[in-house]
Amino acid sequence: AAFHRWKSILDKESFPIDSIVRQWNYIGQITGYDRAGQHYQSFNNVRSAFYAAGEWQKGYPAATGIGMSLGGVLIDMDAALFHTSDAFVTAIDNKLQVAAHAYSGRVLEEARQPKTTPKFERAKSITFRDRRLVYISGTAAIRGEESLKEAGVQQQLQTTMENIAQLTGKARLAMLRVYLKNASDYEAARDVLETYGLSIPVVYLQADVCREELLIEIEGIAIE
Repeated sequence: AAFHRWKSILDKESFPIDSIVRQWNYIGQITGYDRAGQHYQSFNNVRSAFYAAGEWQKGYPAATGIGMSLGGVLIDMDAALFHTSDAFVTAIDNKLQVAAHAYSGRVLEEARQPKTTPKFERAKSITFRDRRLVYISGTAAIRGEESLKEAGVQQQLQTTMENIAQLTGKARLAMLRVYLKNASDYEAARDVLETYGLSIPVVYLQADVCREELLIEIEGIAIE
């Protein structure tokens, strides 16, 4: 129902589905299960079906999939159309990670429908002449396609920031949003992040992450 509502908005504004460049997906009890299977996996199956109508020649959107304590699904999107050759969008990979849309079935959860991969890029940049904005997807302590298991929030944060550095390149971080699975990890996460000397706005939120073993996820924007 959420995706159908978005499709009607895109159609009304004459934006094709593959004009979406950034998407935020807030999913009730994201790692929970019901008769349809795991909530996040069920969401990914629906998202895959929705995106099938697009061509995605410039890659899927950057995206965040995060939990919320309320039920249901909340989706927010940024979409853009480009009409000049000096304005364009580019997908960004992380050489330390497998692209999420190329995950093997081994790291996907159960659902009643055939399992599909999360359709998003690790980051997406928008170039406007001599300026570039980088949307950093929700990023966690994943190397290859495996989570950094049995690691505390401080080590997971450091690995996450290493992943983010792979995505930003020469672009400068402008803001970060930090999702913590456990509110009790706030001070430890804040203390580690402050050692990076970023001097940018940072927002901390308590929310479940898309894998049970992950304690932290970070998204943001960088500018060049």
